Amino acid sequence: MGDQGTGGQPFVNQYLQSTTSGSSTQPPRGSPSMPLPVVGQVATTGEPPNYKTLGAGQAQADFASAAANGGWKFEPAAMAKVIKEIDQTLHTDLRTARNEAANLVQVRAPGSEVGSQGYAATAKNSGVAYQQFLDSAVNYLTAYRDKLQEISDAYQRQDQAALDALRGTGKAD
Repeated sequence: MGDQGTGGQPFVNQYLQSTTSGSSTQPPRGSPSMPLPVVGQVATTGEPPNYKTLGAGQAQADFASAAANGGWKFEPAAMAKVIKEIDQTLHTDLRTARNEAANLVQVRAPGSEVGSQGYAATAKNSGVAYQQFLDSAVNYLTAYRDKLQEISDAYQRQDQAALDALRGTGKAD
């Protein structure tokens, strides 16, 4: 073993050489400049999207797209299954993730030195960002689920009204 006793030094040297030798590989057009910032506040422009509106709109668009082919039939059981799966995701996976994010926000520095304080601040900032992301995901999925339920209810009311009309004429039963 020629590397015995040198640890990962050959790898590090090779990496440093490849990153500092003026490699001719160009990033794809439109890529951000490298290296990306790893600390500090991330600047965004404008207001964040309304995830409730996005979720409801996407559910409506997905439903319209599925129904547009002409041979599609509404299946209440299939719709109920999708709604149930979304509910399970909201009440299990996302609840677990929210608990984990809450733990990140509560991290305390193991010591008073700069490294410990920086670790705790980074964990807290990460937890806050994760909570914001999860809140957006919950808002989106909840609105998506609510719109699917609204569509399902409307279809079932329409089917019931049609059945009632047929029964009134004596053509159903």
